[in-house]
Amino acid sequence: MSKETVTLKEAVEKYMEHLKAEGRTERTQYTYKKDLDLALEFFGKEKDITKLIPAHISKFFKSDPVNKVPKSGREKSPLTIDKTRRVFRQMLVFCKERNFTEKIPLPKDELSKVKDTADPEQPAEAATEEK
Repeated sequence: MSKETVTLKEAVEKYMEHLKAEGRTERTQYTYKKDLDLALEFFGKEKDITKLIPAHISKFFKSDPVNKVPKSGREKSPLTIDKTRRVFRQMLVFCKERNFTEKIPLPKDELSKVKDTADPEQPAEAATEEK
């Protein structure tokens, strides 16, 4: 693992660069960045990525920024909530693959979504994601 501390902000920036290099559309990049901005606001930009633990992620996934529309306070659609969670999971998988962290700090129910894959070389997130 890298000896350098990687902040959440740096991890998001590197992940966004990765998406651009992969040829993701501008719209995809924009919506992913909006989802990841929720995490930056929740955890703080300077949060060390290695200090995230499953309990933190669980709290984030249950938080109002993920589950409610900011101004009205009404519930977001389940599809929107699932996408925000998926984008954050994908970013954490990316962080592990780049050795920013030793493990993916997801709660068990979320970690199972990453491990369910036929190809052990390719994370489940990447296997189901369209380009």
